[in-house]
Amino acid sequence: MLYRTKTPSLLREVGKERVKVTLIFAPAKKYRWLNYILKPGFAHVRAVVHLDGVDVLIDPRVAYTSIHCYPTLGKIEPNEGETLVYVDRLIDIYKMRRLCGPLNCVETVKGLIGLSKPLIFTPYQLYKEVTHG
Repeated sequence: MLYRTKTPSLLREVGKERVKVTLIFAPAKKYRWLNYILKPGFAHVRAVVHLDGVDVLIDPRVAYTSIHCYPTLGKIEPNEGETLVYVDRLIDIYKMRRLCGPLNCVETVKGLIGLSKPLIFTPYQLYKEVTHG
């Protein structure tokens, strides 16, 4: 008699990578009119990618993306009006990202966390998706 174990197959884990990211949702500071169009407190999103021994802060902008590396930061304290969300996901590293769409902070962060939902455009929609709200 053959006995089948309940352990998951390792083949499902091939091509997967665990990503640990803290998302920082912030209000608009320079262009305050964005707070009237977008949900207050959710005009921009930055990401801190937690790697072994180093944290990488990625701040995507329209004109450029700012990237800074720090030794492990430990606990991140939000500034006034900011919201922090910790994301720990298993992503498929061979999955193709969308090649079209607006190149904004939300699209950059969606690529970092392996989220491929084309109808998420604003930071608040991204917040609702990652918090399952």
